[in-house]
Amino acid sequence: MERKRSRSPRRLVPPVFSQLNLGLQLLFHNSKPVCVVLKKIKLSEIHTVHSEQNPPEVPKKYWVQRYSLFSKFDEGIQLDTESWYSVTQEEIAAKIAKTCEDADLVLDAFAGAGGNVIQFAKNSSVIAVDIDPYKLELLKNNSKVYQVEHKVQCLEGDFLEVGKTLESIDVVFMSPPWGGPEYCRAYSFDLKGITPSIYKVASVCSELTRNLIIYFPRNINPSQVFELLEELPNFERKVEFHAYYRGNKFYTVACFIGDLVHPDTMQLSKLLIESTQGKYQESGLMQALEIQTSLEQKGFNATCECYLK
Repeated sequence: MERKRSRSPRRLVPPVFSQLNLGLQLLFHNSKPVCVVLKKIKLSEIHTVHSEQNPPEVPKKYWVQRYSLFSKFDEGIQLDTESWYSVTQEEIAAKIAKTCEDADLVLDAFAGAGGNVIQFAKNSSVIAVDIDPYKLELLKNNSKVYQVEHKVQCLEGDFLEVGKTLESIDVVFMSPPWGGPEYCRAYSFDLKGITPSIYKVASVCSELTRNLIIYFPRNINPSQVFELLEELPNFERKVEFHAYYRGNKFYTVACFIGDLVHPDTMQLSKLLIESTQGKYQESGLMQALEIQTSLEQKGFNATCECYLK
């Protein structure tokens, strides 16, 4: 009797790739248009060191990757237990910071041990907010290791309260608590489970900036991100997802909302025209004013160039 071969379990496609296509697309959420861009960002090979025994309080899987968290780890970096699994890998933090390197002032709403703050501070002044005073002490130490401490202002407190005391910020970044390593067990990460409420946090951000970056786990649900736009009425309805890969392994997602997103206006105009179901004819010159007016009526505040066939 011939045995049936056991099949390996099918790997589920992450929500960001099951719901979105690579590149630019014009989607509609709650009957409102959203300009969406999805990019895959390649990371270099991870730096692992297996030769040294890990301290008993640090799981080995984190210890062997310590130089991927901080390349200057041996020069005095300090982390607590939570920071070992919550800090952003240095290469990812650097790529995120690169997208807003011209910003004069960046705010990190959940600064933690400073993985992102340090990279932002290489080009910008940074306000680092955290409710945990010990995390801020770690951040101060780690920023000194990278010699950027003079560009970082630390504020202790709940961002929902601290944010209301601040004025205009060029870019707000946040990596809200994901709930520990268990977040990856679910197919789709639920934004409603974040504490403090990410919807309330977004509402505070809408009074501070027109540029928001959120660092999410790889199982983020794009539909829930679009729901956040309802808390950002002053933002252009533009969202860009960066999916970070190392080899075939999918790590995390950074989500950019607002003016930081720069879609190709010609391509976006064409997508808008196609979505109007023949309101415009594809032949001839499409006047920029008509396209701009249509965009504004649909929720965009954008200036589009003329679209030529």
